[in-house]
Amino acid sequence: MKSSSGISGCLKCLHKGQSVPYGNGHHVIYSPYIILWKPLRNKKNYLQHLAKTNSSKKIFEGVKGNCLLSKLKFYDIIRSSNIDMMHSIFLGVMKTLFKYWFSSTLDRPYCLKSSIDLINKKLLECRPPNSVAQTPRLVQDYGNWRAHEFLNFLLFFSLPVFKETMTSKYFNHFLLLIISLEKLLSKKIKRIELNLINSMLIKFVVEADILYDKDICTSGFHELTHLVSCTFELGPMNDVCCFAFEELNRKITRSIKGHDLVGAEFLKLWSVSLIFSLKINSYTEENQFVTFMRDYFSIKSSNLKMNNNGKVFLRLGKVINLDMNTINKPLRINIHKLVGEEEVYFYDRIHMNKILYTRGNNESKFNNSVVRLDEKIGIIEFICKSKDSIFLIARNTRKKSSNFFNDFFKETPSFFSEFYIMNSFFFIQHTEIHQLKKLFLFYHEKSDQSLCLISNLSTNHLFS
Repeated sequence: MKSSSGISGCLKCLHKGQSVPYGNGHHVIYSPYIILWKPLRNKKNYLQHLAKTNSSKKIFEGVKGNCLLSKLKFYDIIRSSNIDMMHSIFLGVMKTLFKYWFSSTLDRPYCLKSSIDLINKKLLECRPPNSVAQTPRLVQDYGNWRAHEFLNFLLFFSLPVFKETMTSKYFNHFLLLIISLEKLLSKKIKRIELNLINSMLIKFVVEADILYDKDICTSGFHELTHLVSCTFELGPMNDVCCFAFEELNRKITRSIKGHDLVGAEFLKLWSVSLIFSLKINSYTEENQFVTFMRDYFSIKSSNLKMNNNGKVFLRLGKVINLDMNTINKPLRINIHKLVGEEEVYFYDRIHMNKILYTRGNNESKFNNSVVRLDEKIGIIEFICKSKDSIFLIARNTRKKSSNFFNDFFKETPSFFSEFYIMNSFFFIQHTEIHQLKKLFLFYHEKSDQSLCLISNLSTNHLFS
């Protein structure tokens, strides 16, 4: 089929798009007002279009010719093809929005250049949990951002950063995309919400054409209107996207040094690697060399969650010299009730099955202290160990206001909420640590940490 950037390039419907002048050339835009009545592609009309292409020797409705995949017995050429969110949304829609926000002229109502210093200040204050993998970079460097950075910005940084820097009209519009992607990328997707999410995405595309300009509605924006149907057909976008191959692609490209005969060089490297892997796997005895070769030599992705086979791994960080008398009296009494007269040691961090938790005042660039245990959300204040027990002490939080939502879709709120940080605490025994969920925290102001924003969205399940 034609590329998504060409006329009739949509994999899912027969919207042709329109080629318009853009820069020094042309690009294809999709009018959002005819989304709902354009017929969808299906196997039947695809085969009809393919027959016309074959007989006329000309591209018909975007179909260029036969595809070997159509010979697979259980492969439906249309239903089994997915829209990849890594390229379409994060390197497409998000990068386009950044261009409008930070590369347009100041006279444009959507331009955020005048607030760029404040936005960068707020971004650099963000300390995400290490599951996010990368702290944010300056927004003016967005041209060098990877897809993962745009994803993290959308899910975690954009709402608290834009809340006070973007006008309400544009913020309310962008909320439609934030909330839709939060729902579609959450660990549990509610079928009952999908039709509503589809309406939100269509509204986002239609309003983008009004709030920005018609050039914005390229294929990436149009494909947003098909995300929900792809989720119904193929399951969560997290399971069918290119993120899983991102690291593997990087390893492969770094292994190739030449500029000519790249295919031959890769096949040679792959063959040598395969022979080594087969040889190493045939060894029955284990030693350091065999273990190293088995773990690192094969061309494979290491972006996999660790399988502990039911074992519990618990490791404490360094000891903190903390005088028990410096802790407020009610909390000190509760600690003594828990451990009796035993001596208590305090630590800066704890690893539970490769997952890191730290104290809230830890000064690293990541914040692994905000946790949810059942219905309780807290910020880890102390990590303690006595002779017989290990436990965490978390400062309670209380929700101040309801989650953020778009004015037209109040029944589908964001995972972000405003919380008060309380002066009360709850205890987490080491047997409960595996039940914890790490959350994202954003302080409103560094000087006043009694009020904060917390996202209840967990992304540990993504791209595993």
